[in-house]
Amino acid sequence: GPFAADDPLAATQAKLGDIRSGTMELRIVASSRSGEATGFALTGPFSLPEGDALPEAELTLEQIGTEELGPLVFISTGDVAFIEVEGQAYKLPAEQTPSLRGAAEPGDQGPFSGLDIVAWVSEANVSDGGMLDGVETEIVRGDLDVVAAANDLLEAARDFGGVDVPAIEDQEAERLGRAVESASLELITGKEDRLLRRLRIAIDIGASAPANLDPALADLLGVEFRLLLEIRDPNREVVVRPPSDPLPYESLVDASSG
Repeated sequence: GPFAADDPLAATQAKLGDIRSGTMELRIVASSRSGEATGFALTGPFSLPEGDALPEAELTLEQIGTEELGPLVFISTGDVAFIEVEGQAYKLPAEQTPSLRGAAEPGDQGPFSGLDIVAWVSEANVSDGGMLDGVETEIVRGDLDVVAAANDLLEAARDFGGVDVPAIEDQEAERLGRAVESASLELITGKEDRLLRRLRIAIDIGASAPANLDPALADLLGVEFRLLLEIRDPNREVVVRPPSDPLPYESLVDASSG
């Protein structure tokens, strides 16, 4: 659509790569009609590396809806990385961390910059968002193009975790689009700095299938998806301390195979 020169959405997207640190909460949950929810939450402070260093981070990964797995904590001081399982830290060997190193290639904009949020949204409207973290904010709300958003997020997952997920295209995309009952996006951005503070996505898939729905998509019928990405205190300095009394990684491998 026609955007004003100061389009908050475009300005926020342009500055996604400027977010180098902060306290993140990423939460993705799918709820079925029976009310069962599954998903995960990744929370904690992070600071993207310069050059060949490791990130500084203390991120807790919690599974939602699967009780077997307790939270895992990934701790990285910039020099050394650890994983904490059931309160016990284990030092990751250097060969376990190359995927984390050098993520900041020259010109690389960090994990969020590939998201083309502007292309996901139509009928956007802007309202005052009040104060958050001591800055004035604006809220952008609009209708969400599910296929565009899903493909972008799948690509981010591919970059981030190296998982190979095929893109949704052609007839499949059309059918998924028809199956969606409602899909909305809400984004909170700093009024002056245009740094993303919060992104919420809500997608409700209809309970009845459109004709010829791909069997792979049939499992999605009646499912509600919720995504929250929140970045508090963007670009504030982050300090991560190494855990006390870490064990070598081998003892974790031995324990889990024993």
